[in-house]
Amino acid sequence: MKSIIEILQYRAEDSPDTIAYNYIDLTGNITSITYGTLLTKTILYASYLKSKKIHKGDRCLLLFPQGISFIISFLACNWIGAIPIPLNIPGRNKPLFKWEKIASDANPVSIITTPSQKDFITTTLTPSSILSSLPVLAIKEDFLTEKNDSPSPDTIAFLQYTSGSTGAPKGVMVSQHALINNLKETKKLFSFSKESKMVSWLPFYHDMGLILGILQGLYSQCPVYLMSPADFMSHPLLWVEIITKYKGTHTAAPNFAYELIADKLSDKSRKNYSFASLERAVCGAEPIHLSTMVRFQEIAASYGLKDHVISPGYGLAEATLVVSSHTVSQPVKWLEVDKKLLLENTVSKINQGILNDTKESTLKKEDFSSYLVSNGYCIDNHTITIRDPETGILSPPQQIGEICFSGPSLPTGYWNNPKVTSTTFIREITTIPYIKTGDLGFLDSDNTLYVTGRIKDLIIIRGANYYPQDIERTAFSCNENLRTDGAAAFSILKEGQEKVILFQELTRSGIRTPDYKLWEQHIKQEIIRTHGIILESIFFIPPMHIPRTTSGKIQRSKAKSMYLNNEWKKIIHSYTRQSPLYTATDITSQAQLEQCITTLVAKQLGVSEQSLKYNTPFIELGITSMMSLLIKDTLENILDIPIPSTTLFNYNTIPLLSQHLYQLKEQTVTNHIPITTPEENYDHYSEQELLSLLEKELND
Repeated sequence: MKSIIEILQYRAEDSPDTIAYNYIDLTGNITSITYGTLLTKTILYASYLKSKKIHKGDRCLLLFPQGISFIISFLACNWIGAIPIPLNIPGRNKPLFKWEKIASDANPVSIITTPSQKDFITTTLTPSSILSSLPVLAIKEDFLTEKNDSPSPDTIAFLQYTSGSTGAPKGVMVSQHALINNLKETKKLFSFSKESKMVSWLPFYHDMGLILGILQGLYSQCPVYLMSPADFMSHPLLWVEIITKYKGTHTAAPNFAYELIADKLSDKSRKNYSFASLERAVCGAEPIHLSTMVRFQEIAASYGLKDHVISPGYGLAEATLVVSSHTVSQPVKWLEVDKKLLLENTVSKINQGILNDTKESTLKKEDFSSYLVSNGYCIDNHTITIRDPETGILSPPQQIGEICFSGPSLPTGYWNNPKVTSTTFIREITTIPYIKTGDLGFLDSDNTLYVTGRIKDLIIIRGANYYPQDIERTAFSCNENLRTDGAAAFSILKEGQEKVILFQELTRSGIRTPDYKLWEQHIKQEIIRTHGIILESIFFIPPMHIPRTTSGKIQRSKAKSMYLNNEWKKIIHSYTRQSPLYTATDITSQAQLEQCITTLVAKQLGVSEQSLKYNTPFIELGITSMMSLLIKDTLENILDIPIPSTTLFNYNTIPLLSQHLYQLKEQTVTNHIPITTPEENYDHYSEQELLSLLEKELND
């Protein structure tokens, strides 16, 4: 079968009375539809659309609440060859920029919704001249249509607009051919069958919610149990209740959902839930945290979860959906790698293991190493390659580069955007067509895929790469009043240098009992200790105020844009580093540098400059390793030269340090290269010893 409509017709003819979809509300009420009724309603809806002069190739915005009506409308558009664009319903009095951009790009002929939502949507869109000019059609069942012309494999099944986490929304043209191929490979990968039962709360306007959560059920002829994302957020355990009651075999969610459920189920009094029926629990968000997967596995196992059910995977709209994951019963691997070398795009393994053989208590704090979770193997009949982001040259195994993907699941490009299509969907004569995903990762020696971050999200400080998700995780792990997965870190250019900004959501209990100074201190210390960088600013905001994609991913570029445009409205508390008292132009002699260092040391100790004994070692003055890192970072900014972390311990008095740094500054300016810090003749500490000392002080 070459299209989703052919599959619908076959299911309705072969099994007209078999349940296709079930929608369960917060009270537990269930609404079901059979394949036969689904086909009938699709034909009726398609007739109504044709009566409203919607033709083959016309674009339609689908603004629906979660439910069966959306599925019928989506299929009705496919029936007549119109191109559906699934979107969420905008909130009342909320900005309409995203919907306006999509409407301007796609040039739709109408908006389709339910009768109960028509008035609300019409009123909500009134402020926008672009959106209010579109007719809002409330779906009816008043007409019968002639037999449809089955879509060809190259016909566009739908436009999946990217969430804009790295730029303006772009409409991925998912053809019938690409959709059917991805559904076919996903069915094999996750072992869907007629006996399977898919449970999903994922929003239908996101590719994972639409393709894996809804259309895979139609393709595999297995019943789907749907619930609202809003119901999941307000009552997360409803997801588990549905899996338990209806014996769900398959489900999928982003990383944060498994973290949330693990928290809820850590209360051992909850004995009425069961994961015993689950065969596959897909984790579709990246980055995927090993600690989350291990914790969920440990807790869920006490509720009957079998081994090797959790399946981290990787996918994106530009690949239709799934790129890689694990087959049923396939172990999930993880690697512990050297963090410093990872930031230099080098993979140096320290340890490795299998998810189901790992206990949370055995995982080390990620100070000098990072844990990477396998995203599995490429789906059949497709290929993953790792390429140099600039040259496109293939990278060897275990070398980080841009993840590229090729095969029959490839969409045809972006709607009305040939320029970006040509740079993302590579179709050179000399190569097999492939997409550049914009994600960084590597293939292990056994072709296991590991995703390490996004190219455009990288934070680069003095030539060193930092992944924002690592900084964010360090921040929100500092204190229980900081919301898990509720941080956004990005860099800005300030005074000619890259500075790191952090937005951190608070929990509701944190808002009720604030202790901002303590949280500031914890975050700053942990970021310095773990990553060796200092935050320029920290902003505390209410929960769920950081911009996210429809799948829950942090939109760092949007958060950055809001910061630069002064668009953040609900900042509860903020901290910003004071500007240095000196600049590079102020330091024209060693004496001036010595005075600068004296001021910095006195400020850290909280004493007068006159009381300092210049020839006393810093440690005897009371300078801790934390203070030394703060002084080092400030001097780096002032002098615009890299300074090793051990410098204040190797040159451990104000005169020695000023002499060395002034010589370093002069030689760097003359030769345009930094010189190496000598280690002899002074009491010195290794980098490892310094950080160990730092950890001891923090623990004390």
